[in-house]
Amino acid sequence: MLGILLNSRCPMFVFWGPELLQIYNDAYRPVPGAKHPWALGRPAQQIWSEVWADIGPLVARALNGDPTWAENLMLVVNRNEFPEEVYFTFSYSPIPDEEGIGGMFCACTETTAQVLAERRLRTLSELAVCATARSVGEACARSAEALERNAADVPFALIYLVTENGATSVAASAGLSAGGPLDEGRVAHELLTAFGDAPGGGAAVIHDLPARVSAIPPGPWSETPTSALLLPVVNPLGRTTALCVFGISSRRPLDADYRTWLELVSTQVGASIASAQAFEDQRKQAQALAELDRAKTTFFSNISHEFRTPLTLILGPLEDALSAAAGEEDRQRLMLMHRNALRLQKLVNTLLEFARIEAGRLSANLVATDLSELTLDLVSAFRAACDKAGLRLSIHCDPLRAPVAVDREMWEKIVLNLMSNALKYTFDGEIAVRVQDSDDAVVMSVTDTGIGIGVEHLPHLFERFHRAEGARARTHEGSGIGLALVHEFVRLNGGGIDVQSAPGRGTTFSVSVPRRPPVFDVGHTAATLARSAEVAAVVDQAMRWMEQPAGEPAGLAAPGSARILVVDDNSDMRAYLCRLLGGQYDVRAASDGEAALDEVRHHAPDLIVSDLMMPGLDGFGLLQRLRAGNENRGVPFLLLTAKADEGARVQALSLGVDDYLTKPFSARELRARVEALLRLAQMRREATDALRDAEARFRQMADDAPMMVWVTDENGVCTFLSKSWYEFTGQTAESGLAFGWVSAIHPDDRVKVRETFFSANRSRGPYRFEYRLQHAEGGYRWVLGAAAPRLDAGSEFRGYIGSVIDITERKETEDRRQHLLEAERQARVRAEGINAATDGFLATLSHELRAPLNTIVGWSELLVEKSLEPVEARDAVSIIARAAETQSAMIEDLLDMSRIVSGRVELTPEPVHLDAIVRQSVQAIRPAAETKGVRVVESIDAQQSLIQGDPQRLRQIVGNILVNAVKFTPAGGLVSIRLRRRDE
Repeated sequence: MLGILLNSRCPMFVFWGPELLQIYNDAYRPVPGAKHPWALGRPAQQIWSEVWADIGPLVARALNGDPTWAENLMLVVNRNEFPEEVYFTFSYSPIPDEEGIGGMFCACTETTAQVLAERRLRTLSELAVCATARSVGEACARSAEALERNAADVPFALIYLVTENGATSVAASAGLSAGGPLDEGRVAHELLTAFGDAPGGGAAVIHDLPARVSAIPPGPWSETPTSALLLPVVNPLGRTTALCVFGISSRRPLDADYRTWLELVSTQVGASIASAQAFEDQRKQAQALAELDRAKTTFFSNISHEFRTPLTLILGPLEDALSAAAGEEDRQRLMLMHRNALRLQKLVNTLLEFARIEAGRLSANLVATDLSELTLDLVSAFRAACDKAGLRLSIHCDPLRAPVAVDREMWEKIVLNLMSNALKYTFDGEIAVRVQDSDDAVVMSVTDTGIGIGVEHLPHLFERFHRAEGARARTHEGSGIGLALVHEFVRLNGGGIDVQSAPGRGTTFSVSVPRRPPVFDVGHTAATLARSAEVAAVVDQAMRWMEQPAGEPAGLAAPGSARILVVDDNSDMRAYLCRLLGGQYDVRAASDGEAALDEVRHHAPDLIVSDLMMPGLDGFGLLQRLRAGNENRGVPFLLLTAKADEGARVQALSLGVDDYLTKPFSARELRARVEALLRLAQMRREATDALRDAEARFRQMADDAPMMVWVTDENGVCTFLSKSWYEFTGQTAESGLAFGWVSAIHPDDRVKVRETFFSANRSRGPYRFEYRLQHAEGGYRWVLGAAAPRLDAGSEFRGYIGSVIDITERKETEDRRQHLLEAERQARVRAEGINAATDGFLATLSHELRAPLNTIVGWSELLVEKSLEPVEARDAVSIIARAAETQSAMIEDLLDMSRIVSGRVELTPEPVHLDAIVRQSVQAIRPAAETKGVRVVESIDAQQSLIQGDPQRLRQIVGNILVNAVKFTPAGGLVSIRLRRRDE
C-alpha cells in the first residue's frame, strides 16, 4: 500500500493506527499548504481540527469498513494562516491488517478552481443579460442584483457613476441597505475616501479595510472582509464613466484568477451602462426629432395660413388686371404671374393639408359620390395634355351599382396627383385609368408605360420627401410629398393603395375604397364637375411640360450680339429668362441638360444660364460634361438654383461654375451678372488670342533660330521641340515629345543627361551641359545644352525653356589643340633631357680636358723654371706631347659629336683590316688594364676581317668601347675581345 501511495502522481494519503497518523505523497503536499512538513506523521484530528466536524464522521465510517465518497465538498481549512474556502472530491477506503482494519486510504482531488470558475461564470452570464436595460440606473441596479446573488465572491459591491467633470454618485450597491450601520451613502463615501478619493485614476487595492471604513458588510462568512478592489470603467474615448468597488472574500486570496474575474465583471458592468446610455441617447434623439417634427408641422401650418392672405391679394388683382388687359404682351405677362400664383397657392394648400394630417386635425367629409363619373371627368381633363405628349389615354369607368362614400375633394387630389405622375414619367405608350366595382369596394387603377420604379424605391414610395434621384422625367418640379398625401387621403377615406412596377415596363397604382354609409347623404352628386381653378392649374401645368424649345433665337437682338443658352425645365421660367435677355442678346433655349449639349454642339454659346434641378441631366451634370470636353470647356456658366445653402454653393464652385445665382432674383441682378460674365469671357478670349499669337510668334522664332529650342512643363515633360531639332535628329513630334528626346542622346551620355535634367527640374535653377546627340545623317555630334526656368506672373515655376547648339567643330578644334599641346610638351621634355645631358657632358668634358691641360701647363712651367737634364727634358716634352695628343683627341671627339648633332659628320670609307685596328686598340688599353689588375683576353679572326669603313672612326669606336670596358670592370676582372664575321 505504501509503495502505491509513494509512487503515485495522484494526491493520496493514509490515516494509520489508533492515532490515525497521516502519511501522504508528494502530490498531496499542496493540500496542507503551510502545515507541511509539520503535518507529516501527526494525528489527523490534530492536523485537520478546523474541519474534523465535517470529515470525522466520514473517516469513522471508513474505519468501520464502510467506504465513502464525496464530490466537490466545501471545507474551510486554515492551511495558509487564514480560513480558506476550498473544495475536494475524494474517497475514503478502509485498509485491512492482521487484526482487522488498521487504517484508511484516501485518493483526493482539489476542485476549488473548477467550482469557483463555474460559480463566477454563472455570475458573468447573469451580468450579460443586464445589457438589455433601457436606462443607466436600471443597468446598474440589475448588475448589483446579479452580484448580490454571488456574495461568496463579492461580499459587497458599489457602482458609482462619474460625470464629465469628475463628480461621482452611487448608482447601485450589493450587500448594503439604506439606513443603519451599513447605510449605502455613508459606506460609499468612506470607501472613496479610503481609496484616496481619486476616481479618475487606475485600479487600486486596500488591505486594511476595517481601519478605514466604520461598518463593513460581512457577506456570507463569519469573518469580515479586510480588502477591497476599485476598478474604473473607461469608455472607448478614454473617459472614466463609472467606478466599481468590490469587497474581497475573507476566505479567498486575491490571486490572478480572482482579480481577472473581477475585471471581467467591471467590463460587463461598463458594457451594460454603455448600452443603456446609447439607448437613452437614442430615445432622447428620437424625442428631439419628434419635437422638431411637431414644431416643423406647426410652422408649416402657421406659415401656410400666413401665405394665404398675400396670395389672395395677389390673385384677386391679377384676375382683375387680366380681364382688363388691352395689349397681348401685357396679357402674357399677367398670365405668367397668374399661373405661378396658382402654383404657389397649390403648394401652400398641400403644405397646409399635410400639416393638418400630421396634427390629426384633418378628417374626411364622406358624401355619397358616383366615383365612376367623378373619375371620368377628372381624367378627361388630361386628354389634351396626353395628345400633346403623343400618349394614348384610355379610360374605362364602369357604372357603379351605388354611390360610394368618399371625400370628394380628397378623391379629386388623389386622381390629379396620380395622373400628373403618370404624365410626368411616361414618354411613349399610354396611360390607362380603370374604375371597377366589386362586392365590398370600388377599385381605381392608373397604369402607365413609363420608366417604372426600381425595387429599392418601392418600400419608400409613400414616405415624405422621398425622390428617386436621377430618374428620367419631363420636369424636376415637385415637392416630394404628393404620393405621401395620396396615401394619407386614401387612409382617411378608409381605403388602401397598392403599387406594382418594374423599371422600363411602367407602373400601376391601385386605390380601393370600401362601400359604407356616407356621413352626409346628398344623393347622386358629381354627375358633372365644375372644374375648379386648382384642377385647371394642374392640367395647365402638365400642358406646359410638353412645351419643348426649338432652340431658335428668342429675341430680336442686334446682329453680332453675344449668344446665350438658357437651360430650364420649367417653361414659364425659360420664357421669362428668354424675354428678359432677348432684347440685348441672341438667346436660345433648352429644356434639359442633354438638349443643351446638343444645342452647344450646333451653336456654340458665349454664356450658359442653367437651372440646377432638371430631369435627366441636371445643371451639375451639364457643367461636368462641358468641362470634360475640349471645344466648349471654357464657356462661362451661370447656375440658377433654389438651393441657398452653403454646401450647394461650394459644390458648384468646385465643379467650375463661374457664377451662382439663388432664386428668387431680380431682373436687374440677373442682367448685371450676365453682363459681367460676358465681359469676363471677352477678356478671356482676348487673353487666349494674345497667348495664341505669342505662342505662334515664339514657335516661328524658335523654328527660325540657328539653334535647337525646347520647352518643358513643371513636371519635366517636353511640350515643344523646334523644327531644327527634328531636322538635326531625324525625330518626329510623336517620337521626340514628352521624354522621347532622351532616345536621341548617345547611350553613354544618357544617364548623365537624365540626372542633370531631373536634378535641375527639382532645384529649378539654370543649367548647361555637353553631350552627344544623334544626327539624321548618321553618327553622333557634340552639342551644348542650356536651360533657364520659366516663371509665370506670380513667380510660380512652369518648367524650362532651353537651347541646343552643335559644337562638334569646336570640340574637334579643341582636340587638335590638345594634341598639339601634348606634342609640344613631349618635345619640351625631350629638349630638357637633351639640355641636361649636354650640361652633364660639358661638365665631364671640362674635367677631362683639364687633366691633360694641367699636365701640359705643369711640365711647361717646370721646363721654363728649372734646368733639366736632356733625358729629363725629353721625357717632359714627351709627356707634354702625349697630353696634347689626348687633349686633341678629346677636342676631335667633341667636334665629331657636334658634327653628328648638326648632321654634318663626314665619313671616308676605304678597305680596312679590322683585326689590325682591334689589336692596336687592345695594345693601347693593356697598360691601363694591367695597372688596374684587369685581365684582357683577345680572340681575333684575321682572315675574315677586311671591311669597308672609315679607319679613323673605327679606331674611335673600338677604342672607346675598350676604354669603357676596362674602366667599368672591377679589379681582378676579365675583358674578353672576340672578332668574328657573321653572314648577316
